[in-house]
Amino acid sequence: MGELQQAVAGRKRIEPAAVFVAQHSRHKPNHRVDDDHGGDFAAPQHHIANRHFLRLQYVVYPLVEALVPAAEQQEPLVSGEFFHQLLVEPPALRGEHHHAARRAAYGAVGSDQRRSAQRATLAAAAALGIGTVHEMAGPEVSSLADLEALLSLAGDEPGPRLLAYWGELADRGGLETVRALGLAGAGGDLFCDGAFGSHTAALSQPYVDRPDTSGALRFDTAALVHHVRECTRAGVQAGFHCIGDAAVGQVLDAVGMVVEELGPAAVRACRHRLEHVEMADEQVIARMRDWAMVASVQPAFDAAWGGTGGMYVERLGEERAVSCNPFADLADAGVALALGSDAPVTPLDPWGGVHAAVDHRTPSSGLRPFDAFDAATHGGWHAARAEHPAGPLGGGAPADLALWASTQTLSTVLSERARPECRLLLVDGNPIGETR
Repeated sequence: MGELQQAVAGRKRIEPAAVFVAQHSRHKPNHRVDDDHGGDFAAPQHHIANRHFLRLQYVVYPLVEALVPAAEQQEPLVSGEFFHQLLVEPPALRGEHHHAARRAAYGAVGSDQRRSAQRATLAAAAALGIGTVHEMAGPEVSSLADLEALLSLAGDEPGPRLLAYWGELADRGGLETVRALGLAGAGGDLFCDGAFGSHTAALSQPYVDRPDTSGALRFDTAALVHHVRECTRAGVQAGFHCIGDAAVGQVLDAVGMVVEELGPAAVRACRHRLEHVEMADEQVIARMRDWAMVASVQPAFDAAWGGTGGMYVERLGEERAVSCNPFADLADAGVALALGSDAPVTPLDPWGGVHAAVDHRTPSSGLRPFDAFDAATHGGWHAARAEHPAGPLGGGAPADLALWASTQTLSTVLSERARPECRLLLVDGNPIGETR
């Protein structure tokens, strides 16, 4: 960081940063700005407006926060040469430093900018035929003000249905927030570990390319037990971000302790939810099935980083990498699956997610086409405990329907990996946007 500190010294503004990254990435598409997930937020799919403000917090904001007093941020922050250095050799921000940088970034986004980005994101989702958005909010990925503004926007304007989660432990007030706002659950981006890309996902064995670390668990198991216990007693769905096998194991150990204390029926009724759960062996799958837990998974992760030549192999070695995201094993064992994007980590792309789940980079781990389609549609309702007793097309079920511009049957769309355009979206019987 020494050279970076010297380069930023005397520079005093952050506003040109987003424009520069977008322009630079268009002119020099081979240059990367790496984010905490091992992705590239200069990539074209991240040019769409969304509330994460180009994720510049991973590189720019921490330097500003540490080196330039807020009262002096008046002149341009950095030169093109400095940004070029960041794009070619981005500095690493991990763990608590990463979360602190992210909080500083969100604090720089004004209410008007936030509302505009939220509106654009909901409109983009509707245009893709997404009738329900699962919002994973929390004190580390957004803010209470951000969530309240989004809930207000979704209630005031036509758009996709919003089911929101709040990722904060019960002993820190998370359950009270869920109750006060009437949220879907106390979880989502409640980070029990990090990500493979930043070597922060918690593993039982070290990383292949960094044998000095196995990542890290972020909470004591006792805190997770307390969270699951209080949620179960309240009949509230708990949820956790867990990627590495050590983090997945810790969460399930905590759930198991609550099963012993309150009984399996009480835990099963809550349908507790795991986000990502990328490393799941037979024991993990069996426990999730027995306790009626939901696996909220992202097929685009495997499409982007899986297989025998992707980032997962670099981090984990081939044996562990090809066993990641075992969708088929989860489905065959009877674990409920819900397919999502984790946007903006990977883009909003419902058809792409369905096809990626089928075309898994480890062939034996892929889903059958109709199972993937079900997990991307009805699976989302089930994951949020919001499914209709008579089924998605039963009498009295919400009239949430997408009209697709295609003359093909669903079977043909799936077999040919087609991506029909959404012509019209209905949410609770109300048309969203204009017919295309």
